[in-house]
Amino acid sequence: MNISNLGEPSIICKAIVEEKKSLVYKPALNEITSSVLSSILLQQIMYWAEKSDNKFFKFMSPCKHEKYKKGDSWQEELGFSKYELRTAFKNIAFKLGKSKNKIKKKDAFVIYYTDSKRLTWYSINWNVLNKAINSIYSENLDSRNTKENVNSKDTKENLSTENTILTEITTEITTENTYKEEGKGLAQFYEKALGRTINSYQLDLLVSYLNDGLSLEVVVLAIKKASVNNIYRFSYIKELLDDWLAQGLMTIKQVKGYLNQRKGKAKKKKNENDLPQNIQNALSLVEECELAEELGGEVDD
Repeated sequence: MNISNLGEPSIICKAIVEEKKSLVYKPALNEITSSVLSSILLQQIMYWAEKSDNKFFKFMSPCKHEKYKKGDSWQEELGFSKYELRTAFKNIAFKLGKSKNKIKKKDAFVIYYTDSKRLTWYSINWNVLNKAINSIYSENLDSRNTKENVNSKDTKENLSTENTILTEITTEITTENTYKEEGKGLAQFYEKALGRTINSYQLDLLVSYLNDGLSLEVVVLAIKKASVNNIYRFSYIKELLDDWLAQGLMTIKQVKGYLNQRKGKAKKKKNENDLPQNIQNALSLVEECELAEELGGEVDD
């Protein structure tokens, strides 16, 4: 990615970056990010971009990558969950190579991509961000200078905008709290069902399936199946959930129907294998005939 055409930080952007030591949260940024979490994340990316000539890599969460160092991940640095980070990035960033991004590349404050070595590189599009941030502070300054001349109509419009932002923030926090509560319940059930402690990475991954659309009951079912089958690998639960998600099975009813269908096929196959070979051959020929009839063809003698 060519970063030379992304520009340089403005004076205001540099001032924001210099306050990184205390991780200052600037509510004014919500006007351009529409999210408290995105504003905090943006400030951190601004800091690292300025410090590294606008190109740096960072891990999403602790991992075993050879380049990883303790504390060198967004989760550790910000204290965000995996779901919170995913949500925050969607509002401000464009990922190269991704089929679907929430915002267009030309409107993104952050551009990032993952290379062949599984390192994710980040850069700030200063040209876009400078314009957005400068407009915020210019409007705030103009507002203070002309406060006495603001009529009731303008006041109502400003109040409406503030209420809209507040509503979006409240909705995001409410949703986040819901996932956190469900996450606590999942952790308790996992530990009770499998008799072992769940780590933060595993819990965040389970909660991410809820964010992807799977119902809580479906995630619980995956844990239950692992317990019933005495399979204590977390990867087994992940395989189940990945399979159901890929099949578009979001509800417990859909998953149960899918499992019953597979169970019926497996039982039928087992019963056929118990029969003499000549009968198995006859059944195979019958199935071929039935298939040929459906397709309008014939079976060779």
